[in-house]
Amino acid sequence: MLRYLFIGIVALGLTTMASADRGLVTTSGPSGLFIHPTAESQPAGTYKISGLYFEQGGGGGDTNTVLASVQYGYADGLELGVNYIDADPPAAGRNRSVGGWVRYQWMRENEEQPSLAIGWVQNDGSARYETTVFGVAQKRLTAPTDPLAVHGYLGVIYARSNGNSDTQPYVGLDIQLKPHIKLVGEWSPNFSFNTKDRSAFGIHYLGSGGVDVGLAAVQDGSATSHGFFLSVGFNIGQ
Repeated sequence: MLRYLFIGIVALGLTTMASADRGLVTTSGPSGLFIHPTAESQPAGTYKISGLYFEQGGGGGDTNTVLASVQYGYADGLELGVNYIDADPPAAGRNRSVGGWVRYQWMRENEEQPSLAIGWVQNDGSARYETTVFGVAQKRLTAPTDPLAVHGYLGVIYARSNGNSDTQPYVGLDIQLKPHIKLVGEWSPNFSFNTKDRSAFGIHYLGSGGVDVGLAAVQDGSATSHGFFLSVGFNIGQ
């Protein structure tokens, strides 16, 4: 069932492709790396439809998760989004939740300064993280004339889960090897209510027509090992 939902998201996006923000849908909801959001906001007047499928192993068996999201550039630097999460952890039974977020980019990157953004994500009580608040800076680390584009990310994230909460920093790096291929990696120390550090590494494919595809190994902090992650995003309206 979860795989069919993911396929439906892909089919919907293929009917409305265009070009806009090129981040990937994350396990947090807002676009970014694989787990953590970045400082890029959706351009004003454009949409992004995204979906991800994520398999993670645990002590009681595998958990398969599908997340579908829509984010909209409400104004310059101001993004609004909604998401739907469908997960089937073996011990707790199937969880479905609905949530939304706001992200505001108050500084845009140029040669002298990074992009800076803050965001707030709120999901209903059945979600793994009911509340997430983040702040993040990003900056190109290589010269604009350098064909090897390297971007660095430094952020802090607060999360609340089942009455527990914690705040941790996170870092990320992407390297654009070719016009359509990025290598992406990220890491964050474990939250006090998790058992593992959160980390991911994989490939971001920037397709024509505003299509973004992510393929990665992801550890969200609660699994026994890195799990399979696949995401697809479609930009509309630019």
